[in-house]
Amino acid sequence: MYSGSISCIDGAPGGPSVLAAPAAPASEMSLNPSVTGVDAAAAAAAAVIRAVPEEAHYLLLPEIVNGVTDSVTAAERAAAAALCAVFAKEAPCFDAKDDVPQIIDVLFELFIDPDEA
Repeated sequence: MYSGSISCIDGAPGGPSVLAAPAAPASEMSLNPSVTGVDAAAAAAAAVIRAVPEEAHYLLLPEIVNGVTDSVTAAERAAAAALCAVFAKEAPCFDAKDDVPQIIDVLFELFIDPDEA
């Protein structure tokens, strides 16, 4: 199994890294039959969040928050809400002062909305 780093350059020689993250641990990428699709999806989401460079933070959090409010099904909203927790735990760019209020606002709106399943 590959255990190196994933790197992708923006095309310019010596340019900034667009994607640079350590490969997920073998336990996250396991082909073990006991790992469910949900576990695999959560591990993949965590790997993507860890891979987003800090300078792209302003793009990442709004996408996650919009997933909570814009998703069609309850399962999609639940997955997006869970992704908020993954973002808070895994994102190298997480800033509690700025990010927590946004996450709390969107989750609170979801929890008090009587129309949301």
